[in-house]
Amino acid sequence: MHHWATIDYTYVYDGSMEGLLTIAYKCFTDKKIPNKVSMENDYVGNLFNKPLYIKTDLNESLQVIEAIRNKISDLTLYYVYTAFLSDDKNKSDTIIRYLIYAFKHGKNINYMKSLDYVIEIQRICKNVTGEAHRFYGFLRFKELSNHILYAEYESDNDILEFLAEHFADRFKKEIWMIYDLKRSQIALYDKSQYNIVDASDFNISLVKESREDQYLKLWKDYCKNISIKERENRRCQMHFMPKKYWKHMPET
Repeated sequence: MHHWATIDYTYVYDGSMEGLLTIAYKCFTDKKIPNKVSMENDYVGNLFNKPLYIKTDLNESLQVIEAIRNKISDLTLYYVYTAFLSDDKNKSDTIIRYLIYAFKHGKNINYMKSLDYVIEIQRICKNVTGEAHRFYGFLRFKELSNHILYAEYESDNDILEFLAEHFADRFKKEIWMIYDLKRSQIALYDKSQYNIVDASDFNISLVKESREDQYLKLWKDYCKNISIKERENRRCQMHFMPKKYWKHMPET
């Protein structure tokens, strides 16, 4: 870009959203584009690409958020946040380059479908929201010994906040917990609001042979009995309900 310099450094950050936005702040302040942006846990060094570790600055990250809202759009902020929740290995690099173009083109950036980083950020976001949408139907709740509804899952992307928003609206009058096993986080809902906390503070004990367990057995028997063996189509079934999600679904 005009008046911007590309440097042979990889900007490395702590893996937080605030850390990534601190990198964005540095890029705009210095008018320099790093060769690559990487989370600390993902960084692999080489002889030709020197690392530069960027310390997270909350004030700078907040300034970037306000600048996105005021100079571009809330939609752009949504794309940045949603893409950050992705497990895509290049998400950090993509987000920074997308923001550079976004500040250049302003509110029209998300309509510029010919720009590679606009296409890529939207592809990443679609992957995140698509997986969240699948779990709206795939997630299965069970009653704990204290009558709290409990569900657990494992996903590629960090979609716990999407699930919490969805079920806070759907199960407004229930107390529930949703456990992201992969990231060891739990969303807790108390009939009024939800909070996402670290799972290490909890000891989850499921009911054994409770009334719900009896219903679960009936449900499995029902699914088995209505199935017509000659009409089974595993490939079609896995298209609509990928096999990687079967682990936490009682009907499979």
